[in-house]
Amino acid sequence: MRKAEIGLDGTVTVTEIDTGSPDSVDLENIDLVMPPEEQEVFWGKITRMEIAHYRNARALQYPDIGDQLDDLFKQGAFSEEMASKIQAVKDTNPKPTDE
Repeated sequence: MRKAEIGLDGTVTVTEIDTGSPDSVDLENIDLVMPPEEQEVFWGKITRMEIAHYRNARALQYPDIGDQLDDLFKQGAFSEEMASKIQAVKDTNPKPTDE
């Protein structure tokens, strides 16, 4: 009997439960010896992990949300009502100057 563990980097570690001897397998070259319904579950989990990895990788690379919103404000992308609210906050809490 085998147990497969999937790492966040996509590496699958297959362990023979009887012997406890692990073999690492590259995800691209894995040969699944399991019933088709179990394969669907297995690949479904990998797909969810890949999606989560993709989302996290993107999220870490985006500029800070505050910087994104400030840029939209400066470009005039907000409604007049929202722009007034944002401007009121900026007026009440001015950015420190380097002087």
